[in-house]
Amino acid sequence: MNYSFFIFTFNYSLTINKEDILDFVLTLIINEIYKFFKELYEDAKNIQKKDPAAKNILEVIILYPGFHILVFHKISHWLYKHKLFFLARLNSRLGRFFTGIEMHPGAKIGRINNYKKEKEPSVEDSNGHLSGEIDYNLVIKTHPK
Repeated sequence: MNYSFFIFTFNYSLTINKEDILDFVLTLIINEIYKFFKELYEDAKNIQKKDPAAKNILEVIILYPGFHILVFHKISHWLYKHKLFFLARLNSRLGRFFTGIEMHPGAKIGRINNYKKEKEPSVEDSNGHLSGEIDYNLVIKTHPK
């Protein structure tokens, strides 16, 4: 039996083109960006739904500091997860400068789906609001709907 044929076939199947790697990386980046903006849109809809003064989603996106800090926090948290701690804290401080709300980059914000009861996070419009890494996790998990 000729084993060289199998070795050649196996080696040939493991070759990867640079174009394939580039396509794969670009697909991952585009999916992350799409997911980022989709979550921000859902957060804006949630704020509009909970605030009777909000007339439309565009008003929430442009005028609400609670939404703005969520944008800063999502970027800071991504940096924090990828061990870029200095950049995460810098972005968090920029968010505090522009909104007056401080959130630790390590704080986890998310939706809790228990028996199809969705609890969306919300950040109140307040100046000097401080959310630490542990405190904010407790607030989100126990926040009443």
